[in-house]
Amino acid sequence: MSKLGLHVITWNQSQAVLDFINRAKPRVIKVLDFNEMNLTAARASSPGTLFIGRLFVDSQPLDNPAANARDFFNKLQPSIQKAGNHIDVWEGYNEVVLNSVDDAKRYNDFTVAWAQLMHGQGLRCAAYSFSTGNPDYPYWQYLAG
Repeated sequence: MSKLGLHVITWNQSQAVLDFINRAKPRVIKVLDFNEMNLTAARASSPGTLFIGRLFVDSQPLDNPAANARDFFNKLQPSIQKAGNHIDVWEGYNEVVLNSVDDAKRYNDFTVAWAQLMHGQGLRCAAYSFSTGNPDYPYWQYLAG
């Protein structure tokens, strides 16, 4: 199994992507396009791969963490249904920028509430998908507390 990971935004060149998956057997594949036929083929050709699902959303509000978590959970449901059992882990908000202690606390509250909803449905989730350099170190103490 390769140590490479793959990020599939779309299956536009699905045969080339599937051929690569079959050859490389990447450890991780993150997908944003939940085409069941391609997910089935990818899973069959690389059964040891961890598949992460992520839903792109235009807005990632944190003004009301519990309500925001419910809204995101509800928006994710069609993708969960479409992907079937092909996704091992679902990713929450993506690359949130934390500018204050309050941001960190609200993001933590959102993430805990969202994880509880996901776990209630028997789903695994990944939290805190930050971009490089974010958040600043002092904010980490407020996450997953």
